[in-house]
Amino acid sequence: MAYKKSDLLILNWDSVPSGSFSTDLDDEPANNYNYDQIGNLIKDSSQSITSIKWSVYGKPLEIDRTSTAGNTVTKITYAYDVSGHRISKIQENSGTSTKQYTWYAADAQGNTQALYVSSGTSLSGLVINGSKWYMYGSSRLGTYNFQVGLSGGTSSIKNVTSFTGRRGIRYYELNDHLGNELVTVEDRKVEVVSPSNSSLISYYKPFVVGAQQYAPFGMRLPSRIVGAGSYWYGFNGKEKDNELEGEWNLYNYGMREYDPRVGGGFWSVDPLTSQFSGWSPYIYGMDRPVDGVDQDGLEWQPFDKNNKAVDPNNTESITGYRWAGFDIDRNGNQIPKAGTVKNAYVFGAKGVTTLGTQELNYPSYDFSKFQYTIVKDILPKVEWNSYDNISTGDVTTDQKLNTLHPVVRDEMKEFILKSKYRFDIPLRVTGAYRTYAEQDELYAKGRTKPGSKVTNAKGGFSNHNFGLAIDVVPLETNNQGRLFMNWNTTNYPLIGRIGQGLGLEWGGTWKKIVDKPHFQDLQGKTLDQLRALPKDINGLPTFNQQK
Repeated sequence: MAYKKSDLLILNWDSVPSGSFSTDLDDEPANNYNYDQIGNLIKDSSQSITSIKWSVYGKPLEIDRTSTAGNTVTKITYAYDVSGHRISKIQENSGTSTKQYTWYAADAQGNTQALYVSSGTSLSGLVINGSKWYMYGSSRLGTYNFQVGLSGGTSSIKNVTSFTGRRGIRYYELNDHLGNELVTVEDRKVEVVSPSNSSLISYYKPFVVGAQQYAPFGMRLPSRIVGAGSYWYGFNGKEKDNELEGEWNLYNYGMREYDPRVGGGFWSVDPLTSQFSGWSPYIYGMDRPVDGVDQDGLEWQPFDKNNKAVDPNNTESITGYRWAGFDIDRNGNQIPKAGTVKNAYVFGAKGVTTLGTQELNYPSYDFSKFQYTIVKDILPKVEWNSYDNISTGDVTTDQKLNTLHPVVRDEMKEFILKSKYRFDIPLRVTGAYRTYAEQDELYAKGRTKPGSKVTNAKGGFSNHNFGLAIDVVPLETNNQGRLFMNWNTTNYPLIGRIGQGLGLEWGGTWKKIVDKPHFQDLQGKTLDQLRALPKDINGLPTFNQQK
């Protein structure tokens, strides 16, 4: 790939001979891609796209292309509602004046409920057919695929219910944790005859319409395709726009169009690019395609490891958040959707992403009043900060964490912050790095010096002596409303699971001496190995490969 300094893709190089695969991009000519002044794609020579017209909100309005032997489409025109959801698509082809029309019927959150199609030379006199109806649970389950003419009035529309007893018209989608549509099955089943008795059926197999696997950024893997795979959705569960660049090669992400054959394959800049100055505005999923999804919507909805929505209070099941949209009350006002939160936190290896909302006011033309009105919209606000720049809110804890070895400092702070913000358990770090001399001083208590015994480890025999361990205690509120360190808390089992979920070893699971406040990451080393490693000027061990 070749780029300009402004992150604009110019062309792709492909070392694989052209024509080897039908699913990837071959070598492209110099300056294959052209953009307007704000970074929207307006030309793609290799795909015969000659121009793209954009709305002021970053939506493609009209796409013109040159007809080719493999694709006779010459123009696609789109329309959107006030929230930016696609409501219609008109396709024109060379050699005919007939246009292909598609209309989207959606709910208030933009979830498609039905598709209607027609064809003709103009809108006048069109015969409209219902094409697809959608099935939902907590998310989209699949579609009814059945053509019903609606030009006969109410009697024809009533006949839509007549397909409820038919087989072979329901498509169900089977998705992975990212929402990728991996397998599409019908509501029919396939009989498998018993090998010992041909009059008996041993079992049934599903009727598979199509199946596929994807490369990390969404291109279908050529050797992992089964069946025709003509389902309406694909990577991340997004709608395929097959008319322009071939099937599976372009997706409608709501806010933007995406080409999965290019890692940073969005056609336009990210609406949130001003909040991520260190990232390319065309990047997909913050360059984390294995566990990241580019979403669109409004309020934040928590989801689990299977990409299923979960209750915000079910904190142990939450692995991330996505936009879910607002509900609309009877007065047309946006109200929070059930199961969503206004603010949330996503914890990464090097920092925290804070998720919130922000209000945007923009003009919209009201055709009924022939005047502009101000429309209020709620947009996402996303902010990332490194652990180095975040305080835990407790001075003692911050000071202790700063003494730790750099290889564990971030994961220990992630542990403290996640306990506080995700589970509402503020923790204080009472023990972190100790020098050998400090360890010997503790060991002397109750032995050669006054006081009670607090440790059985001499200097060099405690994991704290290498900056790889911490001791924590929750800060809880007493009857007078004051915070105190509760060493007898009932929350240690949950605190232990939080730490273990981040890969930390918890002393609460030890057999000989149970140490519930203790968490450590010894980097795969034993105490003997840690003692033998060379030390830096602060007395911390040096590792050849740091995490």
